[in-house]
Amino acid sequence: MTTLLVVSDVHGYMDRLRHIQTIEAVDYTVSLGDLEGPVTALGESALVIHGNAFNDPGEPYLVREFEHFRLLFTHGHLAHVERGDHGLFRMLQTHRADILMHGHTHAARLIKVEGGRIINPGALSQSRSTFPESYGILTLDDSTATWTFKNLTGQVIHSDTWKKRGSL
Repeated sequence: MTTLLVVSDVHGYMDRLRHIQTIEAVDYTVSLGDLEGPVTALGESALVIHGNAFNDPGEPYLVREFEHFRLLFTHGHLAHVERGDHGLFRMLQTHRADILMHGHTHAARLIKVEGGRIINPGALSQSRSTFPESYGILTLDDSTATWTFKNLTGQVIHSDTWKKRGSL
């Protein structure tokens, strides 16, 4: 089993990130961009995506496999997510990912699309959705994924579990 803490749009609110890290036991921490703080704060097992904030560290996107799930991480601005999901959907298909995670819009969501899921954990700063400021926990085993949205105190807002495509 693998567990990932997924944050986006921290925008320097490192105290919020540190608090979350004290209440969540995870294998990896993923920043989906606009960290605006030291990468070292993410810990040793960090995956870092750059956003559109000035001097934001990281890669434009990363593809990784965990527990037979292919994950694609991006900030979303290069896919023009503010104009719709077409760019994200194309990335999901091009990289044959099961799950694409992005930030940029500060709006938490999980949508099922042909071939997988598109997830935005929301923002640790300035939510622009009906959810409060939020982050996500992704738990994977051989054939099952569970995504959980949580608020800044660690309370569950919403959770969803699904089987990997092709699994019984």
